[in-house]
Amino acid sequence: MDRVHLVTPTLTPHDAVANDLFGMLRWLRLQGHQATAYAEIIDPVFRAQVQPVTAYEEFSSSRNDVLIYHHSVGWPAGPPLFARSRNRKTIRYHSVTPSRFFRPYAGVYAERCLRGEMQTYELLRCDPDNLMPTSEFTARELEQAGGDRSDCSIVPPFHAIGELEPLDEDVALAERLSGCANLVFVGRMAPNKGHLHLLRALAHYRAHFATNAQLYLIGKIDDWLGDYLEELQREINQCGLTGAVHFTGPVSPKQLKTYYAHASLFLCASEHEGFCVPLVEAMYYRVPIVAYGSTAVTATLGEDGLVWDQANPALLAESMAQVLTRPELRESLVREQRKRFESHFTLDAIGSAFQRALKSLVTAGPARGAASARCEQPPHFPPSLNA
Repeated sequence: MDRVHLVTPTLTPHDAVANDLFGMLRWLRLQGHQATAYAEIIDPVFRAQVQPVTAYEEFSSSRNDVLIYHHSVGWPAGPPLFARSRNRKTIRYHSVTPSRFFRPYAGVYAERCLRGEMQTYELLRCDPDNLMPTSEFTARELEQAGGDRSDCSIVPPFHAIGELEPLDEDVALAERLSGCANLVFVGRMAPNKGHLHLLRALAHYRAHFATNAQLYLIGKIDDWLGDYLEELQREINQCGLTGAVHFTGPVSPKQLKTYYAHASLFLCASEHEGFCVPLVEAMYYRVPIVAYGSTAVTATLGEDGLVWDQANPALLAESMAQVLTRPELRESLVREQRKRFESHFTLDAIGSAFQRALKSLVTAGPARGAASARCEQPPHFPPSLNA
């Protein structure tokens, strides 16, 4: 029986990386593996399920164990841990948000993302046994950073959509949502998420098609990004959208289910996504999607999605109008989205992809490069990247 260790810097509730890690943990245990999760920062709700990362050290010298390292942001302790490990090891790559998105708003986040960008190169130079990107886009990112494309096994992220299914709707919230065209976007309030594009598309829609559309921006509001929120509020004022845009902050699972149940359309104009799990949630809940096809969005939605190669407000608004006023288009879009969910993103489908990716690790001999526990030095970064 193989012993598998899953490591990540931080575990917080309702986070895509956390959901993916716990999905892996459950799948591994169901398959009979000894599996343990570790993190440096652990939310109290997970304390009984996760070990402090220091507890991994006693297993790091075993060449028969497997290490799955979740990489999505800079973590000072991460690359040294990965370098010391003699396990058979893989990088579970979620993508790192480019630091350029945060530079105008929050230096602390820009620094963390820049460190994460640099550490992608550093981790790859540790000669992992294989690579486990979440999408074709993240696989290309790894290849561009020096990874071997033939080592990549794409595994969509495990999700927690099924946990919403048995919940009742929030009755008061459902009543507030009735009678309007409810446009939703789910994702934290961060500059890479394209909220300005959403606001401009909504303004164009309300000016040229219908005035009853309401936009619900569902996700965590970060105190460090006050300047970004102020920019969004200025845009709301300038576009005459006061009262039409709702920043919900984080919502409960019950409320999230209610928003999806009463959503007229899911509007996505994110400029950087390593996968975008909320798109899969919208597929599951039969909410038609209109999207700007940046980064991983196009591959997640597939060929049948209503996806555009630019975030043009008029184009997005026209697409919204078509979906909201043509029932046959809406039904066709929803039907194709649901088919894609069933073929690619059920937990069984994801588990099968994970099993294929894991096969070379759990059946292999000693770890690749196990004679050396030292990474090569990371490459020199040009001044522009370090600025």
